[in-house]
Order: sequence, then C-alpha cells, then structure tokens
Amino acid sequence: MLPNLNLTQLIAKSYSDCFSQEAPLDIIDVSSSKNPHYHYQSAICLKVAQRFRRPPLELATALSACLTEYGVQADASAPGFVNIRLSSAQLLSSLDWQMQQVMAPEPQKNPLKVIVDYSSPNVAKELHVGHLRSTVIGDALAHCWEFLGHEVLRLNHLGDWGTAFGMLISYLKRHQLDPFAPECDLPALMAWYQQSKKEFDDSPEVYEDSKAQLVLLQSGDPENLKIWQQICAISETGYALIYDQLGIDGLTSRGESFYQPHIPSLLDDLTEKELITVSDGAKCLFLEGFLNRQGEPLPFIIQKSDGGFNYATTDLAALRYRINEDKADKIFYVTDHGQKDHFAMLFQAGKEAGYAELDQLIHVPFGLVQNEEGKRYKTRSGSVVRLQELLDEAYSRSCAIAQQRGLPLPEDFARVVGYGAIKYADLSTNRIMNYIFDFDKMLAFEGNTIVYLLYVFVRTCSLLRKAEKIPDISMLDTQRFLEDSEQKLVFALTHFSKTIENVARDAHPHYLTDYLYQLCSQFNQFFRDCPILNHDAREQRLVYVLCTQQVLKKGLEILGIGTINEM
Repeated sequence: MLPNLNLTQLIAKSYSDCFSQEAPLDIIDVSSSKNPHYHYQSAICLKVAQRFRRPPLELATALSACLTEYGVQADASAPGFVNIRLSSAQLLSSLDWQMQQVMAPEPQKNPLKVIVDYSSPNVAKELHVGHLRSTVIGDALAHCWEFLGHEVLRLNHLGDWGTAFGMLISYLKRHQLDPFAPECDLPALMAWYQQSKKEFDDSPEVYEDSKAQLVLLQSGDPENLKIWQQICAISETGYALIYDQLGIDGLTSRGESFYQPHIPSLLDDLTEKELITVSDGAKCLFLEGFLNRQGEPLPFIIQKSDGGFNYATTDLAALRYRINEDKADKIFYVTDHGQKDHFAMLFQAGKEAGYAELDQLIHVPFGLVQNEEGKRYKTRSGSVVRLQELLDEAYSRSCAIAQQRGLPLPEDFARVVGYGAIKYADLSTNRIMNYIFDFDKMLAFEGNTIVYLLYVFVRTCSLLRKAEKIPDISMLDTQRFLEDSEQKLVFALTHFSKTIENVARDAHPHYLTDYLYQLCSQFNQFFRDCPILNHDAREQRLVYVLCTQQVLKKGLEILGIGTINEM
C-alpha cells in the first residue's frame, strides 16, 4: 500500500494481475463514494466490459478480489462498480502523508512555469465591482499552482495605451490641470477622465487635438511621455491600496505599452508565415472555424486600415512574449465571459502562428456580480460601484459585529472578516455563474460563509489553548481504531491536496470553498460526538483538531483570506 493511498496505481496493478494486461490509465477513475459504507468507488469495469465481452459486475467482482490481496477492503455492486473501504490504519496513514504535504510539500520534480493574467484595470480609472472577480479568482489560482510546487508569474495587464491617453492629456493641457500636484490621486484622475470623454465625444476640435496628443505620446514626445508616466504611477498607487486591503500581492504590472516595441516584429513574423490577409485596408488573420452571422470568414484584425493597433494586436504580442521570453508552460487569462470569443480567436491565432499549443492557453471566464433584482450591480444613479465603497461597507459592518461580540481587536477582526466575506462569497460561487451581492448573506454565521469557517477555526484555536500543550502531528497513532465521527473527519482531511489539484486543473476555486465548508461540518460533528479534553484518547483527538486547524488555515491562505483567533 502506498503511503498516500494512491488508489489509481493500486487499481492499475490489480487490473494487470487480474486480467493479464495493462490498464489504460486514462480510464481509471476513482471518486468518493456516496454510499456511507464505503470511501471510494471506481467505474472502470463498466468502461472495459465491452472489450472483454463479459458482464461488468463479473469483472468488478474479480477486480475487487485482486484489490483485497493488496490489503484494501473492496467488493462489487451492480451494475459494475468497485467499492472500496479503507481501514482506520489506512486512513490515518493517508492523513499522516497529507499533513506532511500541508506543512512541508514535496518539491515538484518537473515544475511548470505558469502565468496568471488577472485584475487588469484601465489606467486612470478606479477599480470597480467588475474587477472583483478577476482579481480574487486569479489570485486564488496563482496560490493553488504555487502550493503544488510550480513557478507562478502574476501579471496585471493594465490598459495603459491608446486613444484614452491622448484624450486625457489633451484635457489636462487645455484646462491647465497639474497631475503632479500632491493632492492629485486616482479619484481625481477618474473625474478628469470622465470630463475628457464628454468633451471628446461632443467637440470635433477636442477630438482632433486628442488624436494629435496621442501621436505625440506614441512618438516619444518628452512632455506627453512624462504626463503619461505620472498618470500610470498615480493609478498604480491607487490600485495598490485596494490590493493591500484584499490581500493581493505579488502582481507584476505590464501594461499594453510594454508590448508596443514587440509589435513590428510580430507583424513581420506573421507576414513571413503568410498568415496576413489585407481586407478593406486592414491586416487580418482569417482563422479556421470562425465565421460571422452571415457564415462568412470572421477577421481577427491585427492592424487597422488607419495603421493603428488594437487589443488583438497587443494580446497576440503579449502571448508571443510570454511563451518565448517568459518561457510559460501555461497561461491563464481570467476575464469576464463576454470576452470568450476574443480569447478563442486569440488562442487559435497563437496556434496557427506556431507560438503555443491550445492546451497551454486557458481562458477562465466568469459571470456577473448582480443586485437582488438579478441585474448588473450598480449604484442607484446607474454608475458602476467603486470597489473601495464595497470594502468600506464590509469593514463597517464587520466592526459592528466585533463590537457586538466585545472583541478587543475589532480592526483585525473587521479586516479579516469584512474583506474575507467579499472574497469568499465570490470564490464560493461557480465562476461561470452570476451571483447576487448580498452583505447580509456574506456575513451570516450559518451556511457556506467565511464567518462560519472562521468560527470553526476559532473553535480549534480555543481547544488547543485549553489543552495548554499543543500536540505534535508526529504523535499521530496510525494503528488506532477510529470511531465513526473521527473516521469521517480524518477522511475529509485526507482530501485536501487532491482538492487543490482539482482547482488548478479546472480553474474552479469553488471546489476548495466547498471542501472547506464540508470539512468544517465534519469537524463540528466530531466535536459534538467525541469528547476531546476529558477522554482517554485526548492526545490523538487533539492531533485531529490541530490537523483541522492547519488545513483550514492553509486552505484560506490559498483563497487569499486570513484567520483570526477570537470571535
């Protein structure tokens, strides 16, 4: 038996012994059993029955017998499942291995270079509720891949180039506004941007001047370049304040401007590979499988007819750079679902140009944040909700909860609980779904909320404080018989690493929130059924408490959420 109970390998070995041939690894499935009498089940015999021309139940019976020879309790059930129940010793051995991975994970033998592209606001605009999902989902995925031992580069792909900056520079010059003044901050830039957009849309003269200022900027004019750099610096300072509140760190900012010097060589390369087609004066790629509503080939425009570049150009240049220069093995793009078609075309363009294979490029789309009426979450006036406003409201509500409970450190409580509630509510939703933003539900003490999880974490802290001497996980007695509630808790604890692997594989953070919620439920059942501090098995049960505490802490850390010791 392997120390981490690798049932896939055991089934493969038993299959070989039983049927005198190698098992195709891609058809070996092992999943948790819904039958309370078993821990796992496999449907492999249902998949190979036709190959052997034998009833799947007959195959499952034979395979179960072979598994039993390796010390695994297994039997068959209709129509052809192999059911597996682990002994107390096997569960505890698996827990021992699992906690080694939590406390000191084994290094990856062949680590991947993973890039996660997330958050990506437009410079001179404040972060709003629409940036929330990209930011917290991307950060959680980055943590997952790092936990699994891979090298992660977090990229913030800022919108810092293009017409908007000619427009804003024109406005600043015409109104003699000073972006270098000490009081100039991101909200001020946002207000100037909104006014500049209105004038840009209403006045042909302003429109022409904005274009002229953009040309100066893109040609390296020292004055415009200096103003643009200041706009970017103010914006990043404003973003950093929000990221700090949300616990987002390690982001490397690379705006669209970063890739502008690489665009000429991109065009030369695409031309040399005869992928460019000129259509109505624009340079386009016509990609296999992409048609418009009329059934005609849909162009992926690389250079507009006026010589300008667009998102497609910059994104393809960025993709090429990330593969060739950053040496990325995988790139995750965390954006809203509305950009699905753009990324599908981008990935196909990358493939046809020979820059990357499709399995290296993953779009991670997500749904909308909505109000109670199921509409896009906005202010009463119809404008987007600033993310700072949501964080301030969460902090205020959490302070009130802390004061009600008489906690001595309401500020720490409010930061962890308030900001954590916003993040957890987002991450606990299947990302492809829309969800309703509701503070009352986010901060509830019952249900799958951060408050419930932190309450269980605090309970583990309280038990360990009362124990006075904190147990050592190495004290785990792997030969001890487990009672029912102990067994269920230990079984839940053994699934932590596999859950993280699944999150990384499918880019679904809600797998982890669901797991942590179920773990907390099992711990509460264990706490209810099993005396801890006044029992002969005190030391062993305190180890289970410590394991739960450490897994909860690590799981929340991967989600980008802190912990507290009192509630």
